Amino acid sequence: MGDDHPPIFSSHEIEEEIAEHHPDIDNGQSENGFYDIIEDEKSAEDEGSILGKGEPDAAKDKKEKESKIGKLSDKGWYLRHRGIIAYPMNRCTADQGGTQRCCLRDEKKTLSRKALQVTHFRDTLEIEKPSFASQGGLMIIGIFKEKGILTFTPLMLFFVLSCSAFGADDEALIAKASQVLGPLPESMPSAENPITPEKVRLGKMLFYEPRISVDGTVSCAKCHPIALYAVDGLRKSVGHNCRENPRNDPTVFNAASQISAHWIGNRTSVEDQAKQAIIGPPSFGMPSYESAEKILRSYKEYRTLFQAAFPSDKEPVTIDNFAKAVGAFERTLITPAPLEGFLKGNKNAMTAQQKKGLEAFMGQGCAGCHSSPYVGGQMYQKFGLFEPYEKYTKSEKVDEGRYAVTKNESDKFVFKVPVLRNVAMTPPYFHDGSVDKLTEAVWIMGKIQLGKDLSKEQVQDIVSFLDALTGKIPEDARTVPLLPSNQ
Repeated sequence: MGDDHPPIFSSHEIEEEIAEHHPDIDNGQSENGFYDIIEDEKSAEDEGSILGKGEPDAAKDKKEKESKIGKLSDKGWYLRHRGIIAYPMNRCTADQGGTQRCCLRDEKKTLSRKALQVTHFRDTLEIEKPSFASQGGLMIIGIFKEKGILTFTPLMLFFVLSCSAFGADDEALIAKASQVLGPLPESMPSAENPITPEKVRLGKMLFYEPRISVDGTVSCAKCHPIALYAVDGLRKSVGHNCRENPRNDPTVFNAASQISAHWIGNRTSVEDQAKQAIIGPPSFGMPSYESAEKILRSYKEYRTLFQAAFPSDKEPVTIDNFAKAVGAFERTLITPAPLEGFLKGNKNAMTAQQKKGLEAFMGQGCAGCHSSPYVGGQMYQKFGLFEPYEKYTKSEKVDEGRYAVTKNESDKFVFKVPVLRNVAMTPPYFHDGSVDKLTEAVWIMGKIQLGKDLSKEQVQDIVSFLDALTGKIPEDARTVPLLPSNQ
């Protein structure tokens, strides 16, 4: 945590106070919520959300208290509930804008909520806890100091959020969505692999190259055909000699800025994924990187193109440069959609139902995980927070997810949150391709991730918004390159 921010609340202190003074709060009244500690009274008043105020501790107690609950200003401290649906997490992640979210596990006392989460954002310390989002309004918990103790005061505020479905105007919706999602960039750059025209040209050709697979049939484009929005439509893709991959292949469009590649995060980047696919048993299946390099070097045109893309390398035709070239090409695969036009001020870029769906997407809590311009891909999350996922997906096999990578019990059933860009064009859904229809996938997500039984109207509205994420494929990517002939 940075020095510019006050210290955090003690997790067990808050848990025990809730359990002692308001045990009814722990009985399913609500699920998720954000809390902000605001040390400046005027800032709190400007927010219109002073819920509790306390006088500073006596000098003899102040130092001890500050170590637990944060620095107290001369006017006390304030807590407010932001009314934003949150998500329980089990690790620290950094999301768009540099926000750092960290989970604090309470070893002394764990109630139904297993962790507190602390978010440092600008000058406000936010405590996120999986509780307190009520139906029809907001359950606000004001915490203030009174006679040396923390007192919890529930307040019900019935008001309409700017991101609710009760008539937020376009300007407010654009402002909110710009903060939570935001428009796509023009490319997805990498400091380790700068994009150049020479790399992109070579990478596009290599994306289609099947001759570096063990049976001569597998290329990146086999599992990620551009014409199908870079997915093959299979539940699980098929590699060399008809070998089935362990999970569904996600699209490579808008994918290069994710926290990792693959559902379980066992590839660090699109470059790492391209490299490891060459020797991946269910993918290209080559016996070694050297065997693939030997094939590429046998083509004069490839030698020329590698030299142009990597002019400072004594031997440019290497598997690492293969991965950089493919990665550079994939980093250009941005698909701007109607959402971009809307966020940039074109109020007619999205239909009325799509706007309503955007409000529902944020208001119901979907954006708690599916945030950033990519609408996902920035964090890991357990699949099945409220109920086992297989109960609804009818999956033939239960996948333990990221546990296969880390061997940590807390990572069982944890997967990378997928990017939802072009999701309407990329069925089937989920890591195992177990669900064919987007409407069904959205309803299932409400049940197992949000603990909500979304109505048919809510599902249709959200699906309509997801249609607004279908983007335009880049013109250059639409053409298939001619590959070098043997010389």
